[in-house]
Amino acid sequence: MSVEVKSVDRRTHVVVGWCMANVVQDINHRVDARYRGARVVCLGGVAAGWMPTVTDLRRRDVDSFLVLHHGPGTGSVPSGDDVLLIDAEVTIPTGEIIEEFRVWSALASDPPARLAAALDAFDPDHTALLLCTPPTPLETFGDRPIHGGRRRAWVDFEDKTRVDALLDRADVAHPRSEVVDVAGAPWAARRLDEGAGTVWSGDSREGFNGGATRVRWVATERDIDDAVAFFGAEHDTVRVAPFVEGVPCSIHGLVGPEQIAVFRPCEMLIMRRPDRRFVYCGVATAWDPDADDREAMREAARRVGSTLRTEVDFRGTFTVDGIMSTDGFVVTEVNPRFGGGMARIAGGVESLPLVELHRELIADPTYDPDAETLEAVVLTDADRHRSFSAWTFLHTPLAETTTFRFLLDGQTTVAASPGEPAIEATVGPAVTGSMLRVDLAEVAPEPGPMFAPLAADALRAAAGIGGVDLGAIEPARSVR
Repeated sequence: MSVEVKSVDRRTHVVVGWCMANVVQDINHRVDARYRGARVVCLGGVAAGWMPTVTDLRRRDVDSFLVLHHGPGTGSVPSGDDVLLIDAEVTIPTGEIIEEFRVWSALASDPPARLAAALDAFDPDHTALLLCTPPTPLETFGDRPIHGGRRRAWVDFEDKTRVDALLDRADVAHPRSEVVDVAGAPWAARRLDEGAGTVWSGDSREGFNGGATRVRWVATERDIDDAVAFFGAEHDTVRVAPFVEGVPCSIHGLVGPEQIAVFRPCEMLIMRRPDRRFVYCGVATAWDPDADDREAMREAARRVGSTLRTEVDFRGTFTVDGIMSTDGFVVTEVNPRFGGGMARIAGGVESLPLVELHRELIADPTYDPDAETLEAVVLTDADRHRSFSAWTFLHTPLAETTTFRFLLDGQTTVAASPGEPAIEATVGPAVTGSMLRVDLAEVAPEPGPMFAPLAADALRAAAGIGGVDLGAIEPARSVR
């Protein structure tokens, strides 16, 4: 059931506003009680990535922070007398961001002596709250539990070769597909190709994968040869499906023991290279599908959330990804975890701690916040406050973070005058070598159309100014 908030008169408006404020207040009271006086360990990722968490939890009277990281990252890093930063000095072998999660998962099973000693010194009585970056598939680190960690049964559903069976049970539309061993994939591709090639997605034999790193658009015989070699190196099976043109998009939901909240669509900024490789560039909320398509996406998310809860007792936020095709929304994957789009959807809701709410739902499976009111809070705000940003990881090595501002006049880059609304860009170090981010909020693009074409232009321009190698990228196409 969708939730629509209408102010029939002043009294109704006041009551609705009170309910919204009350649910946010209740969530904050719970989170405050969890963290007040606690020691907190921030585990994994780059140090800069923990800056928002440290800033928020300081306001909740956390005692102190231990940040175990692998490099500074792009942007400001946590600092102060209450923060201890320790570089884990780990190597990310492939330079891919997905390898970060695999490396930290391996460390968790047998933490290096240096990290174990740092943990024991910071938290000798094992009472600290351990937090990891939301995608990291961990329940424990050594013998210490992760607060709001991910259960193995939940992570397993991110295996792209398992998702279609889940979607069938949830009665959600998806492209037809076959799951075959890698050697048999060329024949499956020839059976399934509808004229635009096929998309191959690898299993999770070597661990959790995402961000389009183990997905290939295969359209030629050379593509097939390359894909067989690529997937054969670390996958036993692949899911092969027809390529579907359209807007890459996602819908997020939140699952409690009895209630489910679902939110508004996001546009996934999945760019394409000339060789048909995909490049993940984040999530934005500028795009608006047709009203009926929006509700179809929300209903699909509700059914998936209900199925996850029934089958594996899932709690917290999740994401349903797919394509808005000529035939409507078709689902390509399910991510039972906190997705990056959630921060974009609810970023304007003042004082709503979504990541901590997600962790609370996992930590206490009986906790059941008012989903209907929470849904109304987020939907009302997300439609009013849009996100116009994009980012991507690159291989150009950088040691420092640089921020600059510019404007676009067609395909031409124009310098921004001081104080003038402009595109803000940041380039800086990352596990892959560098990260590039652009934010177009100040230039206020018109909500409604796809944001990806404008994001691609801004990323190309920013890469040229910042001196990093983006390569050729093109956005997807809207077909509905």
